[in-house]
Amino acid sequence: LTYYDLVAKDMELEFLKQTIEIQTNELSVVKSQKAAGRTDEMVVKQFEAQLLDTRGIALIVQQQIYELENRLNLLMGRYPQPISRNKMNLGASESSPLYSTIPVDLISNRADIKQRELLVQSTKADLHAAKQAFYPSLQINVGGGLNSFNPNFFLNPASLAYNALGGLSAPLLNRTALMAEFKYADANQLEAIYQYQQGFIKAYTEIYNQMLAIQTFKQAFELKLEEVNVLKYANDIAFELYVNGRINYLEVLYLRKNTIRAQLELIESKKFSHFAIISLFKSIGGI
Repeated sequence: LTYYDLVAKDMELEFLKQTIEIQTNELSVVKSQKAAGRTDEMVVKQFEAQLLDTRGIALIVQQQIYELENRLNLLMGRYPQPISRNKMNLGASESSPLYSTIPVDLISNRADIKQRELLVQSTKADLHAAKQAFYPSLQINVGGGLNSFNPNFFLNPASLAYNALGGLSAPLLNRTALMAEFKYADANQLEAIYQYQQGFIKAYTEIYNQMLAIQTFKQAFELKLEEVNVLKYANDIAFELYVNGRINYLEVLYLRKNTIRAQLELIESKKFSHFAIISLFKSIGGI
């Protein structure tokens, strides 16, 4: 997470430097207008204040970059030094089949699930039957609909997770056969199976939530990217319209402020998309 936070700050600083260069040129034009008697000192000060504000933000971001670099250096057991990293691509959102479909067998690799499986085995209960009863079909799918966990196999209450999650299909074994497996289980076995059931539902929910988060941040990024592109186009013509007396200088300043905000939010949205992907892998591993 720290690495992607650092890469995002790099993008913020790069954008702010570009904005400072543009604002410096605009201030120079406004000063020339004042010298020619086409505007007054108040307008110059407004443009100058906006430039100073952007410079201040850039300094704060630069400090944050130093701190993030040093945090990574500390993790690597090194003294403060520059960190080599790639540039974040803001041109497109993340897309991969992995983020919309996860093989359900991966849940068994989680340490907490393995621990519960061993608990079931230690009570001499049938782990295979428990797996078949509580596991869905082959994959976890985003938006796949309601699950079909068999409520007959859930302990009190009868349907703890029935229709609670999405993207699950019916148990693989015959219902009657499974009921026979659990009917004669003793209290320790039932408790172990109950813990296994709850652990599986928790693991599934964590993975499913992160898959949804990836989809949500992807859509949010695409909308924010569209907003930024619209604002950039407006900025390209706004100052020229001001110079030609077509719009008020306050409109230029307001538009520039909104563009800075939207661009920084776009970078944040991209960063959180990476965070969601990392969290997905962590949830698959049960971390």
